[in-house]
Amino acid sequence: MSIRKVGLNLVLFLLTILLFSLTFNVYGISHIEGTQNNNAKSYSTKDLSKLGILSEASIVLTHIEFKTLTIKVGSSPAYAIYDPKNNYIYVLNSRSNTVSVIANTSVIANISVEPNPVLGVYDPTNGYIYVVDNSSFSVSVISNTTVITTISLGTPPTSALSPPFYNHIYITDAIYDPANGYIYLVDYSGENIIVISDTSVIANIPIGFNPISATYDPANTDVFVADFCNPTFNIPSNQVSIISGTSIIGSIKVEVEPYSVTYDPSNGYLYITNYLAGTISVVSSTPTPYTINAGGLLTTATYNPSNGYVYFMDPGDNTVVVVSGTSIITSIKAFAPKCGVYDQANGYVYVLGDGVVYIINNTQLLYTITVGENPVSAVYDPINGYVYVVNEDSNSVSVIYSVTYLPSSSTVSTSSAPIISSSTTSSVSSSNNYFIFLVLIVVIASVFAVVGGILTIKRGVRSLLL
Repeated sequence: MSIRKVGLNLVLFLLTILLFSLTFNVYGISHIEGTQNNNAKSYSTKDLSKLGILSEASIVLTHIEFKTLTIKVGSSPAYAIYDPKNNYIYVLNSRSNTVSVIANTSVIANISVEPNPVLGVYDPTNGYIYVVDNSSFSVSVISNTTVITTISLGTPPTSALSPPFYNHIYITDAIYDPANGYIYLVDYSGENIIVISDTSVIANIPIGFNPISATYDPANTDVFVADFCNPTFNIPSNQVSIISGTSIIGSIKVEVEPYSVTYDPSNGYLYITNYLAGTISVVSSTPTPYTINAGGLLTTATYNPSNGYVYFMDPGDNTVVVVSGTSIITSIKAFAPKCGVYDQANGYVYVLGDGVVYIINNTQLLYTITVGENPVSAVYDPINGYVYVVNEDSNSVSVIYSVTYLPSSSTVSTSSAPIISSSTTSSVSSSNNYFIFLVLIVVIASVFAVVGGILTIKRGVRSLLL
């Protein structure tokens, strides 16, 4: 009987040692971590391999964090433009009537422009930055850090109508057409599209509605304009105008109050958000648009070329609606989403919310990072991998970047890198209460097994001697 007890305790002891070893092999190698997360979780190399972060053969994992730094600019910055020719970021300060020029993380110039600069566009043909000056109803043309001319847009409209989320702004959008090199300005209050070639206004295209936004379709080289409402009868519109060159060539009937138009190059579709209807009209080769019922109050959208998804901002329901083709694949919670920007280095979409930026990977919210007050615009710099967020009420720009560490060394890089998280957490940390609890159980079991084994062996030897 004693020999049996000895054998059983030896088996228990060996099983405990094996369990202890497996525990450290699975959980104790290394981890990826970030900041600002109280619901932390650890990942083994096998888990990370399944998620496509590293191979199972990897031994050293990285520690990654998203961080921000703040750049002070002029008063009430409203918009940002990236210039790929000189890699500068141009920030339009609407109340100080200046444009702050940022190189990497420093302001290198402040350019005086006409009153109330609110938006603009870059022209890759001549390398100019076109800044729309709302109060003076003009455009300041900037080359590098100098205003080379100012283009008058004529007499400002007498109407002070403003669409949702705009504040008495005449021009609500500006786009570049690579087919003809023209700049198209969407004149909401003037019911008009203003066409600029180089430094001159060459056409005014009457729309008959209050146009709010436009986009260029490279498949047919046309410009599609969302006509938000009908000013004559003060009722919502359901029309998108089609422009070729300086002429209207047709229109498309959509749902009520078309707000934005987004082109998807992966399928050639145009996605029109219908603000009041809470729907998305999908325009393809068929004459009748396909309607996606999304609900809420849809505004702008951001296309992600890494997965072909389109991310729609819905401040009405505080969500980001993710669409693939003609189907909604998920909705991501995000308070007061305004607009988004795509980061080509990591494939993430950065969505501006109420004082925060939501970083989304495919259909998961990876990270929420705090920025300044009332972020209104963002651009991505492909040279340094930074995302620049314009904070209107903080008179600042938040620069978002990622820092990569190695466990045995200091900072390795500051380029964008993957972060693993569930849809409800903002980062991954090394702390793991479950792991600690499991280790304690194994240690206690080991002690009992060892003590029990020794006592049993002593009894067995004593009984044999007797």
